[in-house]
Amino acid sequence: LNWINIHYKRNADGVLTLLDKSEFFKKVYRHRPSAIISLDNEYFSIEAMKRINKFYDHGSVPKPAKHYYNRFVRDFRQWHEEYFDYMHYTIPMRTAVPGGYFFPAQYVGQHGVYDALRHLMAQDPEKKHLVSDHTISLSNRHFAGDIDASIQKARRAFREKHSIGEYDTVIFVSPGNEKNEVQFSFESTRRGVEEFLLK
Repeated sequence: LNWINIHYKRNADGVLTLLDKSEFFKKVYRHRPSAIISLDNEYFSIEAMKRINKFYDHGSVPKPAKHYYNRFVRDFRQWHEEYFDYMHYTIPMRTAVPGGYFFPAQYVGQHGVYDALRHLMAQDPEKKHLVSDHTISLSNRHFAGDIDASIQKARRAFREKHSIGEYDTVIFVSPGNEKNEVQFSFESTRRGVEEFLLK
């Protein structure tokens, strides 16, 4: 029994029970995803993959790629490959386990979130003083509310600038930054927008 993280296990068990009752993992299998990505909570992620694997082990559908996004990769062993094909980690601590084994993984860092917050707060007149060349000052207590307020301001400003009504649907598309990427992604984007509008 690990008393340090037992509360994570308890919470995850409750969520897993609810997912089992709603046949969530069976629904995932039936939708035939090409990839599954699990975020954070290692215990929950492994238990979820065990449940998903049962359907693929006894079915004719090929298993999708299974990715895991978390802070560390340092303690992943060979047997974790049963649950995950690839790991994306944010803290650059990469060590070999006995035998020199390295779990297949890629360091992704945390710059994406930093850049998004920096841009959002720099656009907000009330919060731009909190952004400097190399830092962003955030409140531990009011972080969620502050960010949500900045998002709503950016949303309103964008809609006003482009004369988009409050209840009009806006779809953002990022097809790539090269001609080949745009051509490759255009058909998928067109199909996705069409399905979204028709449902």
